[in-house]
Amino acid sequence: NEYHYARDKIKCKCKKCGHLWETAASELLKGTGCPVCQIKMIGERKSKKSQVIEWRKQNPTGTKMQCEKETTISRMTIYKWWDSTD
Repeated sequence: NEYHYARDKIKCKCKKCGHLWETAASELLKGTGCPVCQIKMIGERKSKKSQVIEWRKQNPTGTKMQCEKETTISRMTIYKWWDSTD
């Protein structure tokens, strides 16, 4: 839809899931998309702990610094979960 002001409400339909919702134009301009797809994406995201554990299994001789570079997880978080075996 067309809008004149950033606070104007716009009816939207998601191209992925077909969900219909109404939101302010400013929210779409910020990059906020379909609320249903956002919830699904958050639910599918792996925890940082599981990412560190998985990386260690794949790289048994790897260092914490390599893990940080490859996973983009902060060093402090990697130190926190480095010795986890769950």
